[in-house]
Amino acid sequence: MHPLMGYDILNKISREINNDVISILEVAETIIPHHHEKWDGTGYPHRLKGE
Repeated sequence: MHPLMGYDILNKISREINNDVISILEVAETIIPHHHEKWDGTGYPHRLKGE
C-alpha cells in the first residue's frame, strides 16, 4: 500500500505549496504510485501490464 500512501501524501503537499515546485511534484506523483508495477502485470498496486 505504500505506493498509494506516498501518492496521497505528495498530493496533499503539492496542493499547499507554491506553483514553482508543482511541475517537479507532478512527475513524482506519476512515478510514486507505479514504482512497483512490472511489465508482465505481476506488480502492484494496479497490476499494470506493458506491451
